[in-house]
Amino acid sequence: MDSEHDGLRYEWLIELAEGDRGGDQRITTLVDLAGRASMVGDDALATDFLRASALRCWNLAPGRPVGKQVIAAADRLAVVDAPTRAQLLAYCSPFDSDPEIRDLIAHVPAAARDTTTSYRLAHAAACAGASDVSEGLLTDAAKRLRADGHLHTLGRTLSLLAWSALRRGNWSYAVAAAEESTRLCAETRQPFWEASSLVAHAVVAAFRDRPR
Repeated sequence: MDSEHDGLRYEWLIELAEGDRGGDQRITTLVDLAGRASMVGDDALATDFLRASALRCWNLAPGRPVGKQVIAAADRLAVVDAPTRAQLLAYCSPFDSDPEIRDLIAHVPAAARDTTTSYRLAHAAACAGASDVSEGLLTDAAKRLRADGHLHTLGRTLSLLAWSALRRGNWSYAVAAAEESTRLCAETRQPFWEASSLVAHAVVAAFRDRPR
């Protein structure tokens, strides 16, 4: 590699290729890479490493102690904006960060909510279990993603929307979102999210058929 920066970009390519393999040790490595990226002045890359480490925390088990390392690094490096911080908290510490996540979302002005920002805020709210907030955010994100033709992310967004609507008792809305998500996730080869949507649909059916 020609430089430290080139080496860090190569590490990011490795991360993209490997997906979510590795446990706490890989999360710690990603946090260290974020610090190195910040030192060479690439805040965007540092944020990417932090987001990747946080997502691993979510996929492995939310609330793990290693998640506090990710949040501490984000505070120390000061490279993340409000939507990204909301994401990191939701992925790493969803059980005790609800008030802060809600506050961060509330303070992002409507004018600053482009497609990516809307999705990040919506995903953060959904992961934290703030269904009263996430349903509206996911509806807005889905509308933006559909208009932009981002079908891959739209499939995931609709799956999250199905679960948020389900938790609020909006059965018809949940079914519509789940059905579209199932179709899109099958077309874009996202088996995890396809399964998530199928389960959401099944849960609604079970509640509707439950004797009263």
